[in-house]
Amino acid sequence: MKLFNLSALAAVLASSVLLSACNSGESKTDTLIAEADSSISNPDQWLKYENLATQIKQNHNSASFSELATQASNLTRLSTELLPQFIEQNTECKEYLTVAMDSVETMFSLTLEQIESDYHADGKLPAMNDVKCYHAKDLLVHPATVAVIAKKLPESTESREMILDEIAEVLEHLKQVQQASVQK
Repeated sequence: MKLFNLSALAAVLASSVLLSACNSGESKTDTLIAEADSSISNPDQWLKYENLATQIKQNHNSASFSELATQASNLTRLSTELLPQFIEQNTECKEYLTVAMDSVETMFSLTLEQIESDYHADGKLPAMNDVKCYHAKDLLVHPATVAVIAKKLPESTESREMILDEIAEVLEHLKQVQQASVQK
């Protein structure tokens, strides 16, 4: 009986939190940034991101495209948990990165050419001249591109090389972001 009551209480509390977030007019990104306030740097999340990117890099030749797409999608979504921490310390990047984070699901549905022009080349993003914001954005865009490659291109040596190139860029951008902000 106690377990049921605790479960019911947890469900009511969770519903209340969700409803209050929905009614507050805040975007999902604003909520994530607010949560990052209390825990600006979570080294475990950054390490998880790096480990998953490294795993994709190591397995790009042997994993199925379905598995690579799933891992890349997970890496993209993990970036949306990390970027609010970066924004907290680099507020000049907020608008730019918020638009990118709010576009994740759109990115997954694009062609390779569209994701290149709209998000790699910033066609759908606000103007930004700060290189650290660009590096942070690419923690999201490159793994999303891997997911698009793995979902939409045929399994081939060329496609696998494209995945390797994208993940190598992820790891390089991660180093730049770590140097710029969250993990010095």
